[in-house]
Order: sequence, then C-alpha cells, then structure tokens
Amino acid sequence: MTASLDTSRTAYSHTGGTGNNSATWDPLITAAIALSNVAGTYTGTISHTVA
Repeated sequence: MTASLDTSRTAYSHTGGTGNNSATWDPLITAAIALSNVAGTYTGTISHTVA
C-alpha cells in the first residue's frame, strides 16, 4: 500500500470485543527521492502512538 504522508494514517484500529486482544505491527517506511532534487540533508518526523 502506498499512501501520501501529508496527513495522519491509521495503521490499526479495533472497537468492541472482550477478553485478550493483541496486534502486531511491522512497518516498512520507504522514501523515493527524485534525482533532480537538490543535494543536501533532509529531515522528517515519524510519530507512533499506542493508546
């Protein structure tokens, strides 16, 4: 799945249910940088929250 990173994305959600519930997440993050981009150091932020 490819998604734009200009907004928050939900990786997993669950409502309802009883008993023990669990989930695993093994993300793969890639960045495609065009060869025409200016050389330099680029930074970004990836946030992961668990409630």
